[in-house]
Amino acid sequence: MIPGGGKKDKDKIIVGKKGGKFDQITMVVSDSDLELNEFTIMFHGGQKWSPPLKHTFREGQRTHVIDLPGKDRVISEIQLKY
Repeated sequence: MIPGGGKKDKDKIIVGKKGGKFDQITMVVSDSDLELNEFTIMFHGGQKWSPPLKHTFREGQRTHVIDLPGKDRVISEIQLKY
């Protein structure tokens, strides 16, 4: 669930080392529709990556599986702008 419940223009999801390492992710939209303008993944170590995800999602929709660059990596946070 996204902190802020869709009441702001942007949100940040903190993942951190305790979340584990990832080589793929999927975003699922719940509780309402969402017009996503920017999706940025911040990796441990400072590198960031923004897959092309500008899209309007309906409640219950999900993205396809997103392959992350590199091998299994720690995600520090995910930033969303809508």
